Amino acid sequence: MTLGEAHIYVADHQKRTWQDFKEICRREGKSPSKKILAWIQKYVDLHRHGNPQTLMFRWLREEARRELKLAGRPVVGSVMYYTSQGKRVQADVID
Repeated sequence: MTLGEAHIYVADHQKRTWQDFKEICRREGKSPSKKILAWIQKYVDLHRHGNPQTLMFRWLREEARRELKLAGRPVVGSVMYYTSQGKRVQADVID
């Protein structure tokens, strides 16, 4: 099924980039449209259910960091994140 044409706006300062993109596609024997649609598909797959979450850092208080260094553990903070199954994971970040 063909949906028809789509147009994109290329600002004057981006025209060289657009021309280079088309030339690279031609050199590779690829369609610029197919490359753009492949990128759009990956973007939609990644964001379909909301924006992916990046790891959030929770830094240790200065006193705790000092104590860990004195104990031979050069920890500067810890990382807390959730797996795709919803499991909470926490790990130390070291120097």
